[in-house]
Amino acid sequence: MDNPSPFSLIPQEIIPNLFQSGIIVSSSLLSRFHFGLVIDLEGGFDRPSLAKNITSYLYWPISDGLLPDIQILHQVSSFGAFFIKQEKNVLVHCFFGYNRSSLLTGVIMSKLGYSGDFIVKKIKDKIPLSLSNHAFLNYLLRL
Repeated sequence: MDNPSPFSLIPQEIIPNLFQSGIIVSSSLLSRFHFGLVIDLEGGFDRPSLAKNITSYLYWPISDGLLPDIQILHQVSSFGAFFIKQEKNVLVHCFFGYNRSSLLTGVIMSKLGYSGDFIVKKIKDKIPLSLSNHAFLNYLLRL
């Protein structure tokens, strides 16, 4: 694994233009990747100093437990997929970068035509500690 920290702090490119990470601690990381969209699931707004490096920012805090509202999940995913189709980099992040971000990353991938088995394998290949939440894992496998 690229990052020995318990947090997945360095954005990992899951598929072209779709990245996933834990909490954002460095504006230099954001500027290096030129994100067109950051989707923040973490529960606390990112520092305003980070905003100068982001074109669009969507704040949708969800918990790492039961599945969130499925209709909203799919709407947010469609928004992310739209940016990727425009060849803009998208970052999905939560606190640790393992479960909530994996759920949304996976549903975005499904909007782009990927199957559940492929989605789970690709995310776990890039972030081995991801998807320990069985509700999220099982939902993605059914896509």
